[in-house]
Amino acid sequence: MSNGGIKKSSLSLNRANRVIVAIFAAHIGVGTILPVVPLHLVNELHASGTELGLVLATFPIAALLGRFIGGHGTDKFGARRIIIAGILGCALAGALFMLPLSALGIAGVRTIQGVAQSLVWVAGVAWILELGNPDRQTHNLNLVGASSWGGVTFGTLLGSVLQYLNASGAVAAIFALCAFPLATSVREATRTKVINKSKSLISRAAILPGVLFGLGAVSFSAMGGFVVLHLNARSVNGALILSLFTLLVLLGRFFVVPLAVKVGLEKALTLSFISISLGLLLVALAQNIYIASLGTILISLGHCVLWPAAGTLALSKTDLADRGSTVGTMGAFFDISMGGSAAIFGFMIFSLGSQTVFIAAAAIVLCALTIHLVHEGRKSEI
Repeated sequence: MSNGGIKKSSLSLNRANRVIVAIFAAHIGVGTILPVVPLHLVNELHASGTELGLVLATFPIAALLGRFIGGHGTDKFGARRIIIAGILGCALAGALFMLPLSALGIAGVRTIQGVAQSLVWVAGVAWILELGNPDRQTHNLNLVGASSWGGVTFGTLLGSVLQYLNASGAVAAIFALCAFPLATSVREATRTKVINKSKSLISRAAILPGVLFGLGAVSFSAMGGFVVLHLNARSVNGALILSLFTLLVLLGRFFVVPLAVKVGLEKALTLSFISISLGLLLVALAQNIYIASLGTILISLGHCVLWPAAGTLALSKTDLADRGSTVGTMGAFFDISMGGSAAIFGFMIFSLGSQTVFIAAAAIVLCALTIHLVHEGRKSEI
């Protein structure tokens, strides 16, 4: 390779790293709000279970909308403009959280944050694939996943320490503003217009993996939205358990997923559902930090494998021209699962008790396991 080639490769790597750090910083704001909103709604605003569920459901619904806006906007205007718009939206949401908001106001700000976070994610994935080495596409996608989840993990730790919504909002705004100069310092490469030959926004190849992914992901809805309230009522530090969950999932991306690939993705998905369901039942029954931690470890082990296994199975059946619609379909199943389960769980936590949230989540994950095993059984008969 010529010196010019080496210089160009190094420049691309530096650009990609700046985008990765920008994605990380923008996602910190999502994490800081995560452990604070349920407590603020219940303790400060005395929200009902229905109100709690509806407010928590606004973020994934907004994120679903943001996926389509981000995808279309990235193709039309370029990843750089869209990720900058998303970063500014994250900063605006953080600033608005500093105001004295009603439950309806929090829902509105969460909507802004959900759309903005999706813009950052979708444009960030497209930009990293553009800037990075094409031969290391899987590695680049893993970096984006680790940076976004890492940001949420670090943010959750900060939110657990801050405890107040206005303080968490200030931190979210500051980190988003730190991401702004990183993103604006990177110049976009010559953009090639994306030609999608798919006639539908929904990928057929992603329907079954998407259903499995969505059903399995209710574990994140239960943990992210309700574990703090559930465990705090049992004199267990729920914020600490939530932080443990996000940290272990992040570590699992690096250490557990490679093992899952060696085991085989179909078998790994089976083990993932079993681990998640058992963990949810333990958290449901937990009366001390030890049982809660054991349950969280099992949920984390399964959850970190869920997306790589289901996503890879979907993409393995997808033509190159249709990969975008496949990823979008998988993401849509996740967002629908998050929004629907948050609304249902919010109603259940006050009318039926917080234990039922985690028992119901475990039952849903077991449904995913059943569907997966039936499908695998039919494949073996062919």
